[in-house]
Amino acid sequence: MNKGKIEELLKELEIRRQSYDNEKARELYWSSDEGVLYINSEDINKTKALLYSIYYEKYATKITAKTFYKIIIDYIIEKNKNKKIEDCIPKEVEFKVYKEFYGIKVDKKVEFGDFVIYNLKDNEIKKNLIEGKDNSYFLEGQNSYILETKILSCEGEAALINADKKNENFINFLYFITKNIPNCWFSSKKDLIEYSGGIAYSEKNWCEKFTDKPKTIIDLDKIYCEYIKKQPTLSKICEICTLKPKNKLEEAIKMAINWCGESIKEINLASSLLKVVIALEVLLSYNEGPINPSILSQISEATALIIGSDCQERLDIEKNLKRIYSNRSAITHSGNESKASILDRNYMLEVVAQVIGALLTEEYSKCTNKEEVIDKLKKKKYSSCCN
Repeated sequence: MNKGKIEELLKELEIRRQSYDNEKARELYWSSDEGVLYINSEDINKTKALLYSIYYEKYATKITAKTFYKIIIDYIIEKNKNKKIEDCIPKEVEFKVYKEFYGIKVDKKVEFGDFVIYNLKDNEIKKNLIEGKDNSYFLEGQNSYILETKILSCEGEAALINADKKNENFINFLYFITKNIPNCWFSSKKDLIEYSGGIAYSEKNWCEKFTDKPKTIIDLDKIYCEYIKKQPTLSKICEICTLKPKNKLEEAIKMAINWCGESIKEINLASSLLKVVIALEVLLSYNEGPINPSILSQISEATALIIGSDCQERLDIEKNLKRIYSNRSAITHSGNESKASILDRNYMLEVVAQVIGALLTEEYSKCTNKEEVIDKLKKKKYSSCCN
């Protein structure tokens, strides 16, 4: 953490014993013992922006904003300039967060890195799970399956908040590995998994009742034992998505899979296509600016070099990607959703899956970030020209 940022922030804050209605915008946090954490600078928005940048840069995964404000109060009161604000943060410990889970089935339990799914219908599993814990959550729940998420945090409330985000990443991983199975739906919220339906009326009061197709319940024991354990690439993907990535390239792969999951569960087709295009950009673009023609050409060419087996296939891949990117531009710049097609969405999902699979082979095993991948592809491109 930049010490200068903290010092700059502390100059803009003070503790008051009382606040007034016309000053509520300046009040950050009220503590009955110490008083009010108060913004004393003229530019309230600038101070809040600085405060939020410090909090989200380093502390959001460890403590809640409320706890952060309380720590700042304590730090100001002590006025111990030799003590770093990090010294006031409680130590991280491992929490296990439990949520009901829908759309799957397991025999007893199945483990995916930091995640474990339990079947509460198994009496031995339930007994071991509730031992030493508050039994009410496990006994009163209507669902048979519980998701356990391991997460490092400094307090329980922050662990609960951050577990939700981590669970969403896990759900997106499940969507990715089951992308070829129709009508999957994973959720830790019951209302999102239940069937929906409706009645349609015409001017003549004619109506038709309809319901969605039943959701496909995924057997995670089968997925894990018959697919993930037996396929080295899927095993590596599972490790990357359910544990901490080991390098920048693995972080990019995990992020791309997350975007694929978001794409698969997206109802709006245009949004779904945009999200899977982002997944490919996450893998092969290290420019954080707009996607201009040069970057588009680089991504299309890199993809073709990675997954194309011969010259003609590479030319076809590059041509298809440039066409899809043209449709992407029409959607983002003019809102023309008719340019989105399920065939293009599915094609992009397959392309991203193939790129990820290739990046996890021995050929790219020494690459630790996207820059090294692109450099390797340049050598591959020019060496082929010389042969």
